[in-house]
Amino acid sequence: MSLKIYTSRRAFRPEVENNPVGIDATLAWFGFGLIIYGIFDLVFFPSYYKSGYKAGRAFIIAAIPMLLMMVAVEDAVRIPQLAWLDSDALPDLIWQLPVLFIGIICYGGFVTLAYKISVKRFEHVDL
Repeated sequence: MSLKIYTSRRAFRPEVENNPVGIDATLAWFGFGLIIYGIFDLVFFPSYYKSGYKAGRAFIIAAIPMLLMMVAVEDAVRIPQLAWLDSDALPDLIWQLPVLFIGIICYGGFVTLAYKISVKRFEHVDL
């Protein structure tokens, strides 16, 4: 008899093997989320500080690449070779660690770049 350890979702519904909607909340999911937020910030803040007045326009412009990246990440787990991105098994979580670290690095880099561009643009904005 083997002891099966369930994660939070499987603790309540062990018959459900995989999330039918999209990627599960794994280490890779958090890494991809950081990349997505970084892309949004990289587009939103420089776009907003072009004029300082059109926050809605900047949001829509930034939401487009964010949405495309979200769709790509959610659909990537449907590729059989990338199924480890959606797994919570220990060996797969170890494979997901680089995705998390890349996400942390990308987020830090994107936000820093967005900050530098936004500061330069803010100096030219007359509020």
